[in-house]
Amino acid sequence: KAQSLNEAVVYAVVTCVKGTAHVSTPDGGVTLGLTESCLVPACAGTYTVSGPCRILRSVRTPEE
Repeated sequence: KAQSLNEAVVYAVVTCVKGTAHVSTPDGGVTLGLTESCLVPACAGTYTVSGPCRILRSVRTPEE
């Protein structure tokens, strides 16, 4: 399922906590192994995660 990044999010950090994850955006992708992370900036718009994995998703919201 595609995840959307909107004006309420500055970026998302995706960390693979089990298995292997492939994180894709319209501009490219990266494969993450166990405990590896990637940063997805809001300008990516959307991203998808696939593979036999479990991920932890953390987001940074704008400062108020």
